Amino acid sequence: MELSEHSFQDEIIDFLPDATLVIDREGKVIAWNRAMEVLTGVPAGDKLGNGDYEYALPFYKERRPMLANLVFMPGAEIEKRYDLMDRGYPHHGHLHPGLPAWRNLPMGEGEPAL
Repeated sequence: MELSEHSFQDEIIDFLPDATLVIDREGKVIAWNRAMEVLTGVPAGDKLGNGDYEYALPFYKERRPMLANLVFMPGAEIEKRYDLMDRGYPHHGHLHPGLPAWRNLPMGEGEPAL
């Protein structure tokens, strides 16, 4: 039963129109969807199971923490790495948890996957 639930979750993530990667608490890639493949030109099979910030290479050309890693970092570390950061966003008068952030990224060198 757990295997089918995992497969269903994988299908949902892969179906998302936005480029999405998911890392576990150890920093290993557990999901790299089709939109991420198109954006980076890197197939999921080349990233799944990898850690040591390898998933940052298509974006930064170096191994470094990305927004997904910053959820576990203190605010000062986040502010040092990102141009704009807020740990919550207002929605209908309430502050919702989240981590919207913005960083100007260099263009990646990957070829779009077809």
